[in-house]
Amino acid sequence: MNKNIKTRKLCAELLQKVLAGEITPQDAIQKWPTCESEDRDLEVALHQLYHYRDDDDIRAKDLRYKKLQTEEIRKHIEILRTKT
Repeated sequence: MNKNIKTRKLCAELLQKVLAGEITPQDAIQKWPTCESEDRDLEVALHQLYHYRDDDDIRAKDLRYKKLQTEEIRKHIEILRTKT
């Protein structure tokens, strides 16, 4: 399996664990691998993860925002798993 495919699958798994509450967004950021090749999908997913981490207080107050952010993370999981 191509290293980039493995990296994408690992990152999708990290995002899934964040949504499942198995790890914190900060844990996922710390475990996020450095990609040797330029992969825009990985960059965008990591950027979204930073937003997810930083906006915990907003999600707690605003259920629509929580739903929107959760949907964005799910979208990135799907992209990382399927678009290889």
